[in-house]
Amino acid sequence: MGERFSRVQREGIAIAMILDTSGSMAALDLSTPDRERTRLLAVQDVFEQFVLGGGDLGGRPDDLIGVIRFAGYADTAAPLTLDHENVVAVARNLELTRLRAEDGTAIGDALGLAVERLREAPAQSRIAVLLTDGVSNAGVESPQSAAELARSQGVKVYTIGAGTNGFAPVRDDRGVLRSVPVQIDEATLRDIAERTGGRYFRAGNADALTEVYAEIDRLERTRITEDRSRQYEELFAPPLLAALLLAVFGWLGRIAVFARVP
Repeated sequence: MGERFSRVQREGIAIAMILDTSGSMAALDLSTPDRERTRLLAVQDVFEQFVLGGGDLGGRPDDLIGVIRFAGYADTAAPLTLDHENVVAVARNLELTRLRAEDGTAIGDALGLAVERLREAPAQSRIAVLLTDGVSNAGVESPQSAAELARSQGVKVYTIGAGTNGFAPVRDDRGVLRSVPVQIDEATLRDIAERTGGRYFRAGNADALTEVYAEIDRLERTRITEDRSRQYEELFAPPLLAALLLAVFGWLGRIAVFARVP
């Protein structure tokens, strides 16, 4: 009795999702007609569909996925893992940065941290998806040097500029809706993508954000082949022993009990 031999082929890549949690992600310009939501909440909704599937997105069941969050500082929210339910839960729990001392947009530090995490991934294809709605104004590493690091490690970076440019609606602490100035450094995001062989996407509304993730969902994938060998467990001994004992008893019985007298 043995396990069946099989060869399993899967396609998977390692993806580091780099999400901006700065205060400007509180803007409401990615709301849907029936639901008011911040930029961060909109990203969380689409990220969940991207990972687990839903809407027009099929999910990424075979990919290693991790989350890097950043504002004025960058840190790892979730390491690269196949535990996608946990990754989505971590992303759902991300909150906007409220403290002024921690606010900002450290694009270079966030991308550099993502590259360090991706370097350890076993997948041959490694991708970083960097989403921001601002201009790099914090951190130690410049976006350009981080992009060069990504290029040297074979990490392709897809950048997303989320939200409108100019002015965006925001609710203040009293719930009053007001318009605030916002700016996306598209030149830097485009430069990062071009240096690493990726692409820059512009997501100015909720539908566009979903379309961007759908396009990224069609990324080139790496085929992974897994061979499973058959291992046998020998089960013949008990029935063979029983058969031999029955044969011996039968032979003895013929001699002792059923022997014919001439």
